[in-house]
Amino acid sequence: MKSIKFLMRLFLMALIVVSCKKNDNEPNEPNDPSNPVIDGCTVSFDLNYENGGMYKTIEVERNKTVTKPEDPSRSGFDFYNWSTDKAGTNEFDFSTPIVENMTLYAQWAEKFEAVDLGLSSGLKWATCNIGAQNPEDYGNYYAWGESETKTSYFWENYSFYADGKYLKYNDEDKLTSLLPEDDVTMLRTKNKWFTPSAEQINELIAGCDLSWELRNDKCGIKFTSKVNGNSIFIPASGYRYENTRDRVDSWVCIWSSTLSDESSAIRLFASEYEGEITCYTINMGRCQAMPIRPVCN
Repeated sequence: MKSIKFLMRLFLMALIVVSCKKNDNEPNEPNDPSNPVIDGCTVSFDLNYENGGMYKTIEVERNKTVTKPEDPSRSGFDFYNWSTDKAGTNEFDFSTPIVENMTLYAQWAEKFEAVDLGLSSGLKWATCNIGAQNPEDYGNYYAWGESETKTSYFWENYSFYADGKYLKYNDEDKLTSLLPEDDVTMLRTKNKWFTPSAEQINELIAGCDLSWELRNDKCGIKFTSKVNGNSIFIPASGYRYENTRDRVDSWVCIWSSTLSDESSAIRLFASEYEGEITCYTINMGRCQAMPIRPVCN
């Protein structure tokens, strides 16, 4: 009789242990300092922007999944996803078991306010340049087709040029406009916005009345729709070449996505002299840098 009772006790204890054991497929909660993970891995969540720092660090039992943290926030950007690489080419699947220490990188989509100028194409223009917080800010300067800013802009450090030859967008490949992979606007907004073509910039010029204005000590052109009165302001940022920035406060310059020839691409040019405004599209060397104003459909 005692043997039977003893066996029954063992059976009940086994049931309790099995019922309390966590399913191997269940995610781990962040490590409790009072109950540390013995055989575990560390998953670090990097905010992945300058001065962003580390968002969270979670201890995970090996071969189990990690709980996705609450989405982080960043001024001027929407959180997109977590990736195993900084560039965001490999989105992380949170059903993947963790087998080693790893770092995940936040991916961000730069956000803009769209303005309907009543253009016949239906195209909408952003209120700010890429990298700008306000309409009068210059924002980032890019060489044509590049996605990173630089401290200097020469043919020698231009991404699509080497040994006296153009490596892409040339007479051989016959490409005449930016591909999505080289459009910094599409890359930074996760394809929600894009760089305007020369044709679209000309539509903006034709569809608006122009006025030269001073905003917060920054000169620029106000484009006011002839249809609905809505407007955008593009500052006179000038352009950058070699180690200098030229024509600041006198030339409005933004890139288009359209190539002119092997060595140059089309840009918006606008200026004011003695009360007269000049505004049109013209070519400029691809290695030189200027801001970009996003557009969307």
